[in-house]
Amino acid sequence: MIDTQQPFPIDPDEPDRVAEAVVRMGLRHAVITAVARDDVDDGGAGAFAATIAAVRRRAPEVRVEVLIPDCKGDPAALDTIFDAHPDVLNHNIETVARLQRVVRPSAGYARSLAVLARAKERLGLERLPEAQRARLQLLHSSLTYRDSRLAGFDGAAVVEVVEHLDPERLVAFERSVFEFASPGIVALTTPNAEYNVRFRSLPAGRFRHADHRFEWNRTDFRSWSEAVAARFRYQVSFEGVGPDDPEVGAPTQMAVFKR
Repeated sequence: MIDTQQPFPIDPDEPDRVAEAVVRMGLRHAVITAVARDDVDDGGAGAFAATIAAVRRRAPEVRVEVLIPDCKGDPAALDTIFDAHPDVLNHNIETVARLQRVVRPSAGYARSLAVLARAKERLGLERLPEAQRARLQLLHSSLTYRDSRLAGFDGAAVVEVVEHLDPERLVAFERSVFEFASPGIVALTTPNAEYNVRFRSLPAGRFRHADHRFEWNRTDFRSWSEAVAARFRYQVSFEGVGPDDPEVGAPTQMAVFKR
């Protein structure tokens, strides 16, 4: 499911900008993810593959991890990502089968399982030499829950996640990400509620997505981010994502937390 307004086209220069950011931050392990792009034919698979390739060109020593959508179950689109050979591949199931239609109506539990099964088949884990097999991991997990396997990475991308959490779950989320996983850098994005007035198809007072529990304006987001940074000993800076409107700011706001 995508927001009711038309998303911006995929930027062909984004892979190179991601690779440049990886180099400038001196990462040893880069995690690449994105919002679902069901509005494009390949579900964003080509952009994932291009970004993996761009990072490999600029920083061949960096391990590349991807968190991918289901690409609507399209085998050709998924193979585009698999053929780029990420070092780690993730796909979130998000919930148990019983709750799938309630909390994740735009996706399918069986489809997500099929994505992971196809990944295992296409990556040929059992047929790889031991040294290569050790570099590949298929993980079913989420930063919204405590998981020791996710602890200590150089960086984490939390893209359009917090607004899907009930406000009373934010404290647990903060501890899961900033205390237990504790990556060196956290890039966290969320919609800028002030920008909603620019979406002609979005009724006044409505959230961009039916599953959003809240949407922050820039002041509230800054206040929350600064409090989290102080509590868990990070430094935080802020950027807009997308074209900057002089009155209401960018469509998406991003906080970058650094140790």
